Amino acid sequence: MPPDASEFIRPLAQAENQFLQVLLSGFRLARVGSGSCELVVDFDRNTPAIWNRRGREAIERGTPDFARKAARYQDEIERFLLCDEGNEPAYVFQDPAFRFRYCGGGALPVIRMDNEDYYALFYREIRPIGWNIPSGICNSRHELLHPAGMADRELFEELVPVHLDRRERYVLNADAPPSVHPEQARSLALWHERLGADVTSFDRVELPVKWLTGPDTLRVRVAAEPEQTVRGIFLNINATDYGIEINRIVKLNLGEGCVLLDGEVAAGRLLDRPVGLFRVDRFNDALRRGATEFRPDRFFHGGRPQEAGDFDRARIAFVEHCCADHLLSDDELDAYRAEEHKYTLCPTTRGIVLRYLRTMGEAPATGGDALPDVFISCGGTDWQPADRVRTALIGGGHSPFLYKEQFRETHICEAIDQALESARCLVAVATAPANLARPWTKYEIYSFLHDINSQRKPTGRMLSFISGFDPVDLPRPLRLYQAIPFDPTNVEPALGELAKHIGPPPS
Repeated sequence: MPPDASEFIRPLAQAENQFLQVLLSGFRLARVGSGSCELVVDFDRNTPAIWNRRGREAIERGTPDFARKAARYQDEIERFLLCDEGNEPAYVFQDPAFRFRYCGGGALPVIRMDNEDYYALFYREIRPIGWNIPSGICNSRHELLHPAGMADRELFEELVPVHLDRRERYVLNADAPPSVHPEQARSLALWHERLGADVTSFDRVELPVKWLTGPDTLRVRVAAEPEQTVRGIFLNINATDYGIEINRIVKLNLGEGCVLLDGEVAAGRLLDRPVGLFRVDRFNDALRRGATEFRPDRFFHGGRPQEAGDFDRARIAFVEHCCADHLLSDDELDAYRAEEHKYTLCPTTRGIVLRYLRTMGEAPATGGDALPDVFISCGGTDWQPADRVRTALIGGGHSPFLYKEQFRETHICEAIDQALESARCLVAVATAPANLARPWTKYEIYSFLHDINSQRKPTGRMLSFISGFDPVDLPRPLRLYQAIPFDPTNVEPALGELAKHIGPPPS
């Protein structure tokens, strides 16, 4: 144990706090399929743990030969996670003199705005300097065992979408009680002072959200506790930052005029980091080419949208603000000034995007060239009645969209968004209310409703084609529109009624 780190490290049983990371000198990575890995970590109540932010710097300073070891381990881990070199079945790390911090985590937001997909990243002025995803640290032993929830929490504590003109604040669940986490409440109060608008009083509007399934698995073994398994994540292990992170990717659909606020508060002050939006296609191409600097296509700062060409000015103003509010130490400021690549990617951001790209294969063919005019939304066991609707609409001259389960999730995102944009009508097909509460169907329904309410589809309509339950049990957005019951043994009359409500196909 580095001697100067001891005051910042305690046994796990004593360390639970708002900043909690277990120090691991060993872990095991194993391949569980093409492009998929499983991480196994073990610890107990006496495992050393960092319990405040100063402990992180102390660990690095006190680790002998840190830079050389970090570079070596980083190369080994990247080869295993990203390259499949040698097809080794497992990578076992063991070094009592070099400890990894377990665990941090966050989410990479993919935001649909103005018919484009963007990665949303925060600009970071302290090491690692550059663009970073919304991320943070566990704050309890529960999160150490269930770190996927930490990614959700960190995302919506840091990224605050609002529409200032319409006085709307976008939330995960508009039906839930309007409770606000204490840290977020402080952030919103500070934004009230900055903008002159009480964000907490804005109408709460449900945000179309879909968490994408990652390729990796985490198994957490803690003495005297049942083993916990977390699936569908993106593992990110960075020796240069000696961190083990559990990341997720989330798809968000925002309308025109939305603003992204930074919810991070430091020393009782708004941090107000610039929030950069990077077009996904351009960003991915640049990353594949080995680019070291990334400039946003658009960004938000000070609660307002800014011109992309003004980012240098905003970056300088942000760093000056951090200095004026004493949020940067002299050492941190010197490190920032010495950094050659100020627009690079933090290791976490680079790692999750590379893992994401690695899961993507060739996009499937989605049919003919005609743009869909009707979007069919369904889930669970309702593919068969939905396909009956699709066939009937084709026979009536329409161009319906119904995605197939076998499509890669990473590609269906783009196909769904394009179809939602072109369609003038959405038909939700269901034989049980729960099937319309599934992640993709909920994302589709709320995205379409969002476009209607924002006047992007002023003549758009939504219909429900249901069997086996009462229309009052439909999701809230669909209760405002016509529901057409159908009999599974004789569906033709209901299909005819549905066609009348949809109307003739566009000329």
